Amino acid sequence: MLIKDLSMIAKSCFDIDVRLVVICIFSLMMGACQLTKPNLSYDKCLAGKAPCPEICNGEDDDDDGMVDERLSDACIIFTSLNLERGNEETGFGRAIVSVPDINEDGYDELLVSSSRALSEIDPTEPQEGEVSLIDGASLQITWTVKYGGDFGQALAVGRFDGEQSLWCSGAPTKEGNDGVLGRVLCLNFEGELVDALSAESEYGFGQWLSVRSTVDQDQLLVSEPMWHQQASENGEEILNAGRVLITSLVGGEFSSVQTIVGGEANQKIGERVISINDSNDDGINDLLLTGYSSDDSDQRQVWLVSGVESDKLSRIKRFSAPEYTAGLFGNALAVGRYDHNLDQDILAFGAPIVEVDRDDKVERLSRVYFTTGAGDPLGTNSARILEGESQGIGSSMTTINVGEYDILVTAGPGLLRMIKLNDAKAEVVKEFELPRGATPVLASTHDLDADGEIKLWVGLPELSSVRLITVRPAMTDPK
Repeated sequence: MLIKDLSMIAKSCFDIDVRLVVICIFSLMMGACQLTKPNLSYDKCLAGKAPCPEICNGEDDDDDGMVDERLSDACIIFTSLNLERGNEETGFGRAIVSVPDINEDGYDELLVSSSRALSEIDPTEPQEGEVSLIDGASLQITWTVKYGGDFGQALAVGRFDGEQSLWCSGAPTKEGNDGVLGRVLCLNFEGELVDALSAESEYGFGQWLSVRSTVDQDQLLVSEPMWHQQASENGEEILNAGRVLITSLVGGEFSSVQTIVGGEANQKIGERVISINDSNDDGINDLLLTGYSSDDSDQRQVWLVSGVESDKLSRIKRFSAPEYTAGLFGNALAVGRYDHNLDQDILAFGAPIVEVDRDDKVERLSRVYFTTGAGDPLGTNSARILEGESQGIGSSMTTINVGEYDILVTAGPGLLRMIKLNDAKAEVVKEFELPRGATPVLASTHDLDADGEIKLWVGLPELSSVRLITVRPAMTDPK
């Protein structure tokens, strides 16, 4: 299949600011540099004439060729590394996703899209978007693919054919033949088109993508929250019921193996959807997805749905927030082992706007909720929405592993927090200030790179910028 306006631009580069802002998570020893080896002199170390013990500072203090290694706690460094492309109107960083090390140099790559905000899209006037592959070692652009239909609204990477990795991007407003208004394009990492999915429906097909792993291959999850369901009783359309397509790549083409649909108007199934582990012991990974309880409800809910193949939505559990959340409960979803005292996965739901009535005064907060799959509440973490911003933490979330447990990373305009649980109590491990006026988008690598680090990427599309935080788990050595 050929698409005329699919093209590649090679060998571009970024302006890179490499100043470091260092944050260390560990108990500092007394003094700047103490004697820890019998062959080192304390005076020589202080005088800079001998190697010093390693501390979390982004430097090779002990001159052994490794940086920040063998520390007793996780070392986190927030750099001012700033990847930019175009001006502030390009939306560089609208969607980002980590790519498994495709060139086998020990570093995961990064896909970054440039596209306008969802709230700015006019379905009748599609615009061109682009997706760039960033080399993980050099941080230079390898290639860029451009396409119409607001290409780049969502990104996903998976081994959909069971072998090589492919990447997919949504173009939810692409007009085509026979009234087709949305497409999802899947390509290899040479920038070549493998297959394209399309839908003859209203705007929104492919505005959210994610991946579910199975024994043989990964599956691509495609959301279409504005899809109209056909009622069986009277043949009328149920407007904006929404659906999620679960697709597999067979013979070079993606085909639907399961469809999850909403049953009522304006349920908008699947504005967000992620795969989680098997929660009901039926041998199939389940899903977390968002929806609305009824036609007249403006409060979003999160549903735990069985992954068993069925034409009907098989809901295991329904989660909702007690406070009024302006429809943004579940704006971001995550799962991880956030409490080292609990041997089970924990679910996390972001709510970037929560209005709480306190002493006859409405207070606007942002919040993250934690729960078990059975619905047992495990605490929350709240932050005041910064003055002048429309929302806060919970806008985007990702999970990173730091050894014995996972850390939830959540962010909103101006603020990023790293959170863990301790005996069902949410604790902020660290927080960073982010540039104001931009809603962050988070992605992280899954494995340690050649430097023994996990990369946490922060997209700031309103600033056409991507920032970097490096995380070195406790007591680990580089590969």
